[in-house]
Amino acid sequence: MFSKILTGLLIVAVLAPVAHACTAFVVYRNGLALAGNNEDFWLTDTKIWYVPKQGSKRGVAGKLGRVYFGFDNFYPQGGMNEAGLFFDGFATSKNTIKKSKGKPRFDGNITDYVMANCKTVAEVVEVFKKYDLSFLSNAMLMFADQHGDSVIIEGDEFLRIKGDHQVVTNFYQSLTPADKCNCARYKAAIKALGKGDRASVEACRDILATTRQNGRAPTQYSNVYDLKKGLIYLYHFHNFDEVVCIDLKRELKKGAHEIDLPSLFSKNKRFDAFKTKRKQDILKQTKARMAKDIKPDTFKQFAGTYAFDVGQAKKITAKFVLKGEQFYVVSPTNNKQERIYPESKDLFFRIGDYGLQRYRFRRNSEQQISGVTISFMGRTYRGTKQN
Repeated sequence: MFSKILTGLLIVAVLAPVAHACTAFVVYRNGLALAGNNEDFWLTDTKIWYVPKQGSKRGVAGKLGRVYFGFDNFYPQGGMNEAGLFFDGFATSKNTIKKSKGKPRFDGNITDYVMANCKTVAEVVEVFKKYDLSFLSNAMLMFADQHGDSVIIEGDEFLRIKGDHQVVTNFYQSLTPADKCNCARYKAAIKALGKGDRASVEACRDILATTRQNGRAPTQYSNVYDLKKGLIYLYHFHNFDEVVCIDLKRELKKGAHEIDLPSLFSKNKRFDAFKTKRKQDILKQTKARMAKDIKPDTFKQFAGTYAFDVGQAKKITAKFVLKGEQFYVVSPTNNKQERIYPESKDLFFRIGDYGLQRYRFRRNSEQQISGVTISFMGRTYRGTKQN
């Protein structure tokens, strides 16, 4: 999935995330153009939202309306526009981006821009090649159109489709020879598509069922996109017996709107059990880590606005606020306040949607707070306190 990022690897709970273990593919066969994806993550508050070509608070104005799928921060993890252009995003290991160095940074969400304005993969590639793609140092994007073209954008490399199908998971295919790949999901999808069987929604569904994930980051939802008809076949949390069919053009006539994805489906006991257990585990871990001897009246010194350079044209600012005896970080993407807890004198933490997040406040030579370093998921971001 695309905690998967897209316009930049932004700070979790502060900025937008990029996807984790996900599987996607596209197949062009017997007159059909179909794309499929599994969104594998531990977040359960999944959403669907529609952005008309006139734009909305969820996306820019452009030539094309589109639908996005993702989580409650409303940062697109995947979707399709009314021209049949599909995209999905994938988390990856660290990769140094070199070839686009020196090019301008795109001001905003470049993925939303191309989904609002591009009809073909060729047009998407043309846009991406104009800009600094350093924001893709921990992520990849896949785009596919209804005309038989698809591409995996790894940052430095643009991998175009060869043949009638293409598959992507969470490793760099430009750096990993096919015979060295050890991703079981990738192998299973390649094997199924390589048989040359007739393409169908049902066949794509079966591949998604085979490659779905369990455990800590299970598959939250699965999609099969009919890129020519503008239809999406949606499945929720491993239940491939119940399907919801979305007609994109029909939904866009309703204007901008959003839907809680799980509300479209009947009760799912496995889904409910996963949600309950996850909340219990987070509460238990938080209580065990929280320092008991730090007084809340010391938190005031850390409050303020901090600026982060995350590879976009503009720096991202995040606020830390104190309310009573509780300390919060405020997300610039949706103004959502997330409580953080003291771990030691200058160190706070939060165990949330993206695992352990740590906020270490820095001091200058006069022992005044000068910045904060945020760490999560193996990444570190340094913010400077604004006057």
